[in-house]
Amino acid sequence: MTETTGNATANKSIHTYATECNNEGIIEHEPIFLASAGFIKSKDVSFEWKNFNTLTIRYNKKLVVFKEKSESECVNPKIIFEYIKE
Repeated sequence: MTETTGNATANKSIHTYATECNNEGIIEHEPIFLASAGFIKSKDVSFEWKNFNTLTIRYNKKLVVFKEKSESECVNPKIIFEYIKE
């Protein structure tokens, strides 16, 4: 998860990625969740593994969500994403 700073025309945003890794290192970053707001803080988004292949992402319901994938496309084995607005 990364946080980008805003500027005069864009709000801060939080990006969450699924990453495929092997012995060589990182292969690919797959964007799975992207949210933005003028007031956004890193604690407004959190994630926790529910089990081996399911990741629960909790986020502030006031965030503007631009991307919210339901499952990974490039990570093997496939990861299912659950979202909880708080």
